[in-house]
Amino acid sequence: INKELLAESAAADPMFKEILESQNAYIKMARKWTEISDYAYLKDNLE
Repeated sequence: INKELLAESAAADPMFKEILESQNAYIKMARKWTEISDYAYLKDNLE
């Protein structure tokens, strides 16, 4: 439901769409770094 609302808002407002795309790009990048740091932490602390 949330994705649908965001898509509707993005279709109606170009600025909202630009902000949403920027936010999604950041989240995608940040998740990759989080996976790396979480792996390193778990590797060092669970051995």
